[in-house]
Amino acid sequence: MDRLEGSEIGRILKFKGSSRLEVKDDLTEHILAQKTMIFLGGLKFRFIESKKFSGPGGEWAEYKVLYSIPKCEQSMKFIKVVLENIVKLIDDEERKEFFGDFIDKLSYVELEEFDSSHSGYYYFLLNMRKDIGEEIEENEINKLFKELYE
Repeated sequence: MDRLEGSEIGRILKFKGSSRLEVKDDLTEHILAQKTMIFLGGLKFRFIESKKFSGPGGEWAEYKVLYSIPKCEQSMKFIKVVLENIVKLIDDEERKEFFGDFIDKLSYVELEEFDSSHSGYYYFLLNMRKDIGEEIEENEINKLFKELYE
């Protein structure tokens, strides 16, 4: 049972399926391809949500990516494995294993929330941001040139 009322993890676990995407791009496709993968320590992708924002600083996309690790045992040794896997997801060098070269385009990656209150899994939610103003402009320019040469 979710002990944290108003938690993002609790909200996301109520969704059906594995995604809720306002922004569909190479990063979301790469992450969705992880649906069938199980990483070291039982780490598994669960859900991705993306939203597009616009403001004085330009346009950006925010991604919330939920992962889980099964609770194999209740020991400090296993908690260490769980935390080491989380570090791999947010460490600059090691996270390429999970996100490929798309990670270089992100402005930041942070651990937003960790939830150990569920009986079968540890859940953790990553929050990522990518500036997309220039990318959209570049895609529009490429589209225009493509139309001109067809």
